Amino acid sequence: MKEWLTAQEIADANLPQMPATKRGVNDLAEREGWNADEFRSRILAFGVPTAIKTDNGSDFVAKEINRLFAHLDIEPIRSNA
Repeated sequence: MKEWLTAQEIADANLPQMPATKRGVNDLAEREGWNADEFRSRILAFGVPTAIKTDNGSDFVAKEINRLFAHLDIEPIRSNA
């Protein structure tokens, strides 16, 4: 399994309501504040996680990040805090 998807690979995955171009994915990531460097470094260091526990912050409840989690088969675990 790949450890990381490029913006082009995300675009090519034809995910619902995701941009269909590399530029569109990059623009969306910038608008929504995706922290690609942090996410990438964690995946490269530890591999693709099976689950990610989040604090329900806006970054983690965005439809696009949830689609990415689904594509990578990552289960989001929502904190009650």
